[in-house]
Amino acid sequence: MSRTAIVEIIAEPYDAIGQRPRDLALTGQRLKAAIVGAQSRRPPENGRRAVVWRRVRELYLDASCAAEQRDHVRAGGARAMAGAFQAGADRGRAHQCFRDQRTVTDTRTVVVFGGTGFLGRRVVRHLLDHRFSVRAASRHPAPSAAVKSATVVFVRADVNDDESIVDAVKGAFAVVNAVSLYTEHGRQTFDSIHVEAAARVARHSRQSGVQRLLHVSGIRANAASTSRYIASRGRGEAAVRSEFPAVTIIRPAVMFGMDDSFVTPLVGLMRTFPVFPLFGGGRTLLQPAWVEDVAEGMARALQVAGPAEIYELAGPQTYSYQTLVRTISERFGFRRALLPVPFTLWRALAVITERLPYPPLARTQVELMELDNVASPDCPGFPALGINPCPLGEFLKRQ
Repeated sequence: MSRTAIVEIIAEPYDAIGQRPRDLALTGQRLKAAIVGAQSRRPPENGRRAVVWRRVRELYLDASCAAEQRDHVRAGGARAMAGAFQAGADRGRAHQCFRDQRTVTDTRTVVVFGGTGFLGRRVVRHLLDHRFSVRAASRHPAPSAAVKSATVVFVRADVNDDESIVDAVKGAFAVVNAVSLYTEHGRQTFDSIHVEAAARVARHSRQSGVQRLLHVSGIRANAASTSRYIASRGRGEAAVRSEFPAVTIIRPAVMFGMDDSFVTPLVGLMRTFPVFPLFGGGRTLLQPAWVEDVAEGMARALQVAGPAEIYELAGPQTYSYQTLVRTISERFGFRRALLPVPFTLWRALAVITERLPYPPLARTQVELMELDNVASPDCPGFPALGINPCPLGEFLKRQ
């Protein structure tokens, strides 16, 4: 897609300076005026324009501009970004102008535990887009250029430590718990993180007067599951609800996005090996969701007057694992033979690899691949939040 097409798709609904969208191609004073006027504009919420807008912003933040520019562009203004892309003007001065004009209209504070992780840092971005101020809480709160902002405070907090949680949530309007664990090690177990720590965050949030709590769980969470991971998710939901009855539980499907642990490793394996091993016969069903859509859904859930108790956020298309692998290989031009490998062999291999410092495979992954990962028709999802989710195929086309 050409830069001009991107500009017109993004800018069409906006008219911050009283000009036709194509006039934004002009440089200089008109670009400056567009940036100043765009600060009060909201990004498109649905449809193709919303998908393109979020993708352009994601690329612009994560790859295309220096940290100083990221700080100011992320704060909002689709037209400002469109003008900068089309005109190719002096970005440094343009973003300085935007920074000088920026104001915060909603000072409600949201604390995001796990705010520097794969999902958490996106949640922080989208909360900022909705004019919240944010505290990104984690054990290692190193500010990321992609979420730097005057309205983000990075705080050190450990979900296993009561005092640090109390300090982090003090005076907050809402709390998001996006902390998760996929491989147990030492004292960090599924129960210690998904159950005990989750209940601790919920309890201190309630006692501190927090009004809203979002708890990230997972599709198929079930305390009676034979999978220790899935069972801990189910027990965690129950523990959190007992401490904070008004909690909103977010159950995302497997997520894809830049630097994910889903599509990226698959592409790496396909580049390396001429034969691709499938989990079982490759018949497990998956309904992958774009991480940016999940983060946007969470931000919107905090603004719904009467949110649902549970949202299951899954993508618009369901794939068998084999079909998904073929879809990815065709997109990147790989011709790979697919080899079905029984789950018993996968489990045995995982027992061995889990002894490594950074295991490429864990028993949890094998367990999850034995079960379908699709949303329940009984739970509200993206449509209930006014979101038309991005299909995996559309995401792959832009890679």
